[in-house]
Amino acid sequence: MKLKEFLEDVSPKNSLLKTMYRTIYEHGPISRADILEKVKAKQTTVARFIEELLENGFIQERGLGKSSGGRPPVLYHIDTTKGYIIGVDLSRSHTKILLFDLAFNQIDASSVIMTLAHTPEQVFSYIIEVIARFMTKHGFTVDELLGIGVGSVGPLNREKGIILQPEAFLAPGWKNIDVAALLCKAYPVRIMLENGANTAALGEYTYAKVPYKNVLYCISGAGLRCGMIANGQIMHMRSGDANAYGHTVIQVDGLRCSCGNQGCLAAYVSFGYIIEEVKRKAGFSASSLLQDGQNKDSLSIYQIIRAANEGDHVANEVLMKSAYYYGIGIANLVNSLHPELVIVNSAIVYEVPSYYAKIIETASQYIYGTEREDTKFSPGLLQSNAAATGAAIMIFQSFLQ
Repeated sequence: MKLKEFLEDVSPKNSLLKTMYRTIYEHGPISRADILEKVKAKQTTVARFIEELLENGFIQERGLGKSSGGRPPVLYHIDTTKGYIIGVDLSRSHTKILLFDLAFNQIDASSVIMTLAHTPEQVFSYIIEVIARFMTKHGFTVDELLGIGVGSVGPLNREKGIILQPEAFLAPGWKNIDVAALLCKAYPVRIMLENGANTAALGEYTYAKVPYKNVLYCISGAGLRCGMIANGQIMHMRSGDANAYGHTVIQVDGLRCSCGNQGCLAAYVSFGYIIEEVKRKAGFSASSLLQDGQNKDSLSIYQIIRAANEGDHVANEVLMKSAYYYGIGIANLVNSLHPELVIVNSAIVYEVPSYYAKIIETASQYIYGTEREDTKFSPGLLQSNAAATGAAIMIFQSFLQ
């Protein structure tokens, strides 16, 4: 029996067996006695089901546990090579496809920068081609592919697997894109669509095994997206639009935002704002590294990051102002959502330490009461792979529910 066939079997007869598999997955390496305690089944049933899982190759023996006076107990864990999962991060700036085993070890990866040429047809042809290349290279079939998880910009219809009308894609045509239908034509496997900020939060929460039940995840780039894990579960917004957090107003009558309002947080932390503000300020500063010999029309966020790290005062001034507003926005979210951990994801966060430090300093200043001491901050462990990793985790967890 293939693992996918076993996991897809929702019959009452298979329910306890799958519960045991999930217990071994979540707590392994684990002894028979501990399995017995967690699943609350008869000892003979547990023994029989362990043998069945071993015979099918779904679990393996993994060494011996500590002895409590007698023979050391055998430990069991799932065989992580019995299936593969694809995680996709689909954003305005890039598309990333990662291949994982069942322990979410990354086996392979491919990515592309999004340009004016990257229409939906182009992007999904690329995804399908990359998955085919992974299958050939690593020697597995569709029967061994458990599914494809996609973390995308929104708004979305998650249930139908449709990207509705996202903002800021460079290429035309990104409206009402049926992700599930496009991928199912090539790969008839389980396909799930979720906001990339939510899958990133799930990825960090699961992969890092953080001791928190409430995690806020913020991604800044073309705009600002936020995902939230509440009591260990993804907190869904009704609109399926993780960008909505970025439209928290932090300055009445402030900068005009892409949504039409004024003073939105996204208007102050987006890469577009930072680039335009640097262009404006550098034009009045002969001492700026970005003033002379610079084609301002092609100025990128990475050039600004490099200039900031080389001591450019204009680049640093603009980044610190953006970080200040970012910190205020995060403080507002913390005061409303009460996360125990806030993860901040951005190319600037990873490359400019003072930018991240300013965000945390400002947020801490405006967080209310005891939340100030209780809220922890992190740039995350998975960083740019978080959204795709979480999308793969989402697929596997859906089989075990």
